[in-house]
Amino acid sequence: MNTAKPNSNALLNDDIWLAVDSQILGGIETHILELASGLIQFQQKVRVVLLTEYSGSQPILSKLELAKIPYNFLSELSNCKGNANVLTQLRCALKLHRPALIHAHGYKASVVSRLACLHCKWTAPPKNTVQVSTYHAGETPVGKVKLYDMIDRFTASLSDLNFAVSKDIANKIPSKTHLLNNFVALQSCPTRFGKNIAFVGRLSHEKAPDRYIELAKNFPQHDFHLYGSGPMTSQLNKMAGGNVRLHGHIDDMNSVWSDIDVLIITSRFEGLPMAALEAMSRGIPVISTNVGALESLINSNENGWIGNDMTELNHALNIWLLASEPTKSAIRTKARQTIERRFSLQAVIPQYLEQYQTVLDRS
Repeated sequence: MNTAKPNSNALLNDDIWLAVDSQILGGIETHILELASGLIQFQQKVRVVLLTEYSGSQPILSKLELAKIPYNFLSELSNCKGNANVLTQLRCALKLHRPALIHAHGYKASVVSRLACLHCKWTAPPKNTVQVSTYHAGETPVGKVKLYDMIDRFTASLSDLNFAVSKDIANKIPSKTHLLNNFVALQSCPTRFGKNIAFVGRLSHEKAPDRYIELAKNFPQHDFHLYGSGPMTSQLNKMAGGNVRLHGHIDDMNSVWSDIDVLIITSRFEGLPMAALEAMSRGIPVISTNVGALESLINSNENGWIGNDMTELNHALNIWLLASEPTKSAIRTKARQTIERRFSLQAVIPQYLEQYQTVLDRS
């Protein structure tokens, strides 16, 4: 791939805004942190724009500060007077600062940024901000979220460019959508591995931690650990046997990965989970249900395992636990190589920049 084009002045002279409405630290937030860090490494000017300042803790803030990623709340970038809504604030901020591109993540950020950019094109030519969205969610939403999801998908045509992190997600978008892998920074090769069998993620229906606890019952001699929080916490505490420990939300997973031997993903719905990439980048194999884009990441019996049902996951875990150390070492090496070649910052960021530049050239 020709990487010279993305280094043109069209990007270097203007900010790229990564917009999100963030209350928790989940997969979208982790993706944004990786994307911002990657773009900065490729000498792009990046700013994370948080649409709303919520009362209480916003976990992404400490991560942004630790990574030295520039960020602002939208209200700080807008010159609107009074108690203006988010859409009005964003319109004002775009007209005032004129970033080259705003890349939105999540329902609210995508819909609001599309409308704001459309308004600016009508009222403040000639230099307008390009609007880009990424679709992350693999689950079928319910309740109010179902309405937000529908609006998000059916306004996709208003974007200048859309990305999706899995083929299944892309197929749900009625407008042209580019498939680009999630990615992580490649971690240094670990010197040791732990013994914990782990679940890492939100304790919610789509992630299916209840399946994970049922799996644990088949291996009473091994310890199973859940790292994360969510609406199923109370139910899971009642289900958990003596070999299951719920750790709750972990602010810094870097302090935990070295304790993990294998990551189990039992999800009912997925895109391409960042936890799987984080694990494999450290040489930790993943055993997962066949959902989202995980089949593009994992080759069974080579760098991890994909199971079509819980019986197959049970079988895969048994294979791993009984494997010899040379066999485990070979699987760990292949897991890490998969990330390096196809899902690392170095592999994927040039693809983002090429797509950014293409749409900027058209605008």
